[in-house]
Amino acid sequence: MSTNTFWSAELQQMPATAPAVIGDTVIVASQDSGMTALHTTLRGYDLNSGEVKWQQTLEYGLVTGLSSYTAEKQRPLVLITTMGSDFLNGEAGLWAIDESGSEVWRWDGDGESFSDTMIYYDAQLANHLAICTIDASMLLVVHPLNGKQKAYVSISSDTSIAAPAYHNGVVILPTRGPEVTAVDLEGQQRWQYKSSESVWFDKTPVVIGSYVIVTSSQGIAAGIDLLTGVKKWEKAIDPAGKTLSPAATDGALAYVGSRDGLHALDPGLGKALWTAPL
Repeated sequence: MSTNTFWSAELQQMPATAPAVIGDTVIVASQDSGMTALHTTLRGYDLNSGEVKWQQTLEYGLVTGLSSYTAEKQRPLVLITTMGSDFLNGEAGLWAIDESGSEVWRWDGDGESFSDTMIYYDAQLANHLAICTIDASMLLVVHPLNGKQKAYVSISSDTSIAAPAYHNGVVILPTRGPEVTAVDLEGQQRWQYKSSESVWFDKTPVVIGSYVIVTSSQGIAAGIDLLTGVKKWEKAIDPAGKTLSPAATDGALAYVGSRDGLHALDPGLGKALWTAPL
């Protein structure tokens, strides 16, 4: 199968995270690779031509996530999270920009490392929520349109920089360890699942019906009961011991990427329904 390249752009650095698109603009964050990276370059590219519309440099800040907010009849925004790259001058935070790259709001709290943010719609609250963690120990929930704080509470899990998942008032936290923890918006633990394997469930979880699907950096995927945290299944995905992508879903199946292919899994049983080699 052939593909057509409409345009390409030379970044001269490594992409920091997945791009975000709002309106006719693709927003890309890039930075030097390795432990010596200090700064991030943010660029807005024209969606149709690839021309650079604007460019900014974040001094002593490394981007951990870009999240598009495109609710109907609302101003489209991109939420940016960063971790500081310098102890004294680090630029860590959560803020939102519009299509022109102009800052719209900024959360006014402190922190040294903000995780990626995920935006969810809560039907019970009839509102959108933007959720991230700070310094692997605090949970932050804000309204993505204006940054108004909904929750800012302590959590006991050692969370990763991946975005949490959310469903009906429950936040499911990825961690730098074999645990997956669910808490409410007050930070109270609902349940915790712990694998017997030496893995990190450090990818963003995904909710499919009554199941939570999590993946690890060591080739293990698991299905967990959404209400109780009880394990439904856990399996190794070939090639053994290699990192897996976060799970994605179409609402019915879980899709997990590995080094050698894309795997479609039954979320309740963990059974591989098909594998597409890469």
